[in-house]
Amino acid sequence: VEVVDAREANCYIEGKTGEEKCSVCDKVLKENKVIPKLEHKYENNICKNCGRINNAQLDTTYTSKTTNSYPFQVIQFKTPENGKYKFHCENITVWDSYGYLFKEENFNDQVIIDGIEKFNAKKADSGAEIPTLSGYWQRDDEHGKNSAPAITAELEKDKIYYFVVGPYSTATGEFSITITCTHEKTHREGRTLSDCTEGGYTGDVICDTCGKVVEQGQTLEPGEHQEAVLD
Repeated sequence: VEVVDAREANCYIEGKTGEEKCSVCDKVLKENKVIPKLEHKYENNICKNCGRINNAQLDTTYTSKTTNSYPFQVIQFKTPENGKYKFHCENITVWDSYGYLFKEENFNDQVIIDGIEKFNAKKADSGAEIPTLSGYWQRDDEHGKNSAPAITAELEKDKIYYFVVGPYSTATGEFSITITCTHEKTHREGRTLSDCTEGGYTGDVICDTCGKVVEQGQTLEPGEHQEAVLD
């Protein structure tokens, strides 16, 4: 007896029990049956089945991986404020990775399903097309660490975006991803210094977008004015 066309179910595609056939006469002994796809099971916003990350937080580094069963990994992010943000990846293992940034209206599970089908076809036939995802807003494959992707984009407040990491061809591997604010627009708070001879606090530099202290101020004692040399 041999079993053909068997496939495990995952969070995106249905599985198959496989068809049992006699290895001598080729008679079908047991029909192939569909195994329902798995449901996402989240714990601390990470699916225990596939590793998908929901509600990713700023300045938090997540470690994840792609596999033959899950060649594409999804990270969902809701923008807290209007501004420019960076999705920065680092390849922990050596593999050729791609990063895709999707707007909410152009992303759904079918995007990943199509990618998995392309990936499986490429695994079966090296001459098949590269498993590139469709409908993305931006894509990158080299501006992160260790040839990982990194994408910087201007995002809208309360909008949901999806960052997807996947293979260039058929290699899979482990990576980390961190989403950060680029702190492009800032202002100064708490400044009391008005004259060098009086001294005071220079003030903290605060990011307009995320509210983070980008640069801590200094307390200056009363002193002399310093001459600046201008070019």
